[in-house]
Parts: sequence; C-alpha cells; structure tokens
Amino acid sequence: VGDILRQHNLLSDSVRLVDSATSQTKVDNWGRLEPVLVGLGLKFDARTASRIMAEQRGEASKLIYRLKGVLDGLEQAQNGQKVDYPLSVTTLNRPHRDDGMWFKDQVRKAVDRQAPKGAVSMSLRLARFEEERNKHEEKAHELERQYSAEERQRIQMRRGDLLAQHRERQQQTKEMEQSV
Repeated sequence: VGDILRQHNLLSDSVRLVDSATSQTKVDNWGRLEPVLVGLGLKFDARTASRIMAEQRGEASKLIYRLKGVLDGLEQAQNGQKVDYPLSVTTLNRPHRDDGMWFKDQVRKAVDRQAPKGAVSMSLRLARFEEERNKHEEKAHELERQYSAEERQRIQMRRGDLLAQHRERQQQTKEMEQSV
C-alpha cells in the first residue's frame, strides 16, 4: 500500500515504512499510512488494519481494490496526470495526538480483542517498552532544547565576531583613504 501511494505522489519520502514481521512494526507502519488513506476518503480503521495484520483472507485485497478506485478517480479528475501534491489531513474527526498514537492504540486494542482467551495482550507486553520509549523521547526533547539554545548562542557570538571584523576593516579602509 505504501509503495502504491508513493508511486502516485501521495506519500512523502519522509514517511518511513519498515519491512519487518514484528507486530509493533506493523502497527507503526499502518499508523503512518492511516492519515493518507483516511484523507483519500477510504474507510480505514483500526479493525481493518488488525485484520490485515492477522492476514485475514481478502482484507488486504479489499483495501487495495478500494484504493485503486480512489486513485483511478483522482487520475481521471487530473486528465490522466498523476496528482502531484501532498495531502493535508489535519481535519480528521478523531482526537489529535502526536505521531499517530491514537490510531496505534486503537490497532493494538483491536489486535488484543482478536487474541485467543488466556493469551497475554499486546498492550501488556508492550507497556514497559512504551514507558521506556516515552522516557527516551523526553530526554531527547530536553537535549534538543539545550542544543538549540547553545547553537543560538554560538551563532550570536559568531555574528558579533563578524560584525567586529567588518567594523575594523571599515575603520582601516577609512584610515587608508585619509592617509592618501
């Protein structure tokens, strides 16, 4: 699905999809694709993603068929030209959370509901890793803020040095003009 969206310039190169069989990677990938699919008007929710992840027969085919219909309509609307603009999907009817966490949570819940009774839920297995990830993200944001402040300070100092050098050169030029 990601390759199809990229071929039609509907998924930017900055959206990184990982080719891996782990359930976490699949959830992350569908979380990255969900805004684009919903933005195209496709019915795509956590249940659909979890069914595709569980490899339920026909689920992926249905999604690709619906996607093909939407893409054909877009191409016809553009007189046979590919759409060459990024979609803006900021007005979705769902809670706004950074990095698609809302959708990923919904997919995990759907996967948990499909798990056989007695199986350890995906949410419980991932909880400690999520907590650790959140700690690392907070630390990374703090380091970013510190780096940004230090970088701004270095830039200001460099500007001051360049300005001083420029004034010194102007002064030297004036002195040479006066001596001539």
